[in-house]
Amino acid sequence: MKLSVNDEEVKNLEAWEIKVLENVLPSDTLEEDMKRRAHWVWQHKIDRCFDRFMQEWVDRLRADPSVKTIPLDRKAFVEMVTKRPDYKDRQTRDEEELAQKKAKGD
Repeated sequence: MKLSVNDEEVKNLEAWEIKVLENVLPSDTLEEDMKRRAHWVWQHKIDRCFDRFMQEWVDRLRADPSVKTIPLDRKAFVEMVTKRPDYKDRQTRDEEELAQKKAKGD
């Protein structure tokens, strides 16, 4: 049993690991159960990141007089924010912070 992301193997369960899982989980549903758990992990991460994303942006959008409506739909909300010129993703923010520290001589 393997877990892959973008065709790159992340985890390949060894036989002994499968045996450990089968000690607790029924072997006839093990594969489906592991898929369900992997899906939950991804979805949970997305949900938590979206919560932080909304917390960061709702007040900023409300304070912007050019914004007339704020979408309730998650996808529309993300599209609206990420198209803004003042939006920066994590990588960009980190790079800018590092550049500022270097400029100060930290």
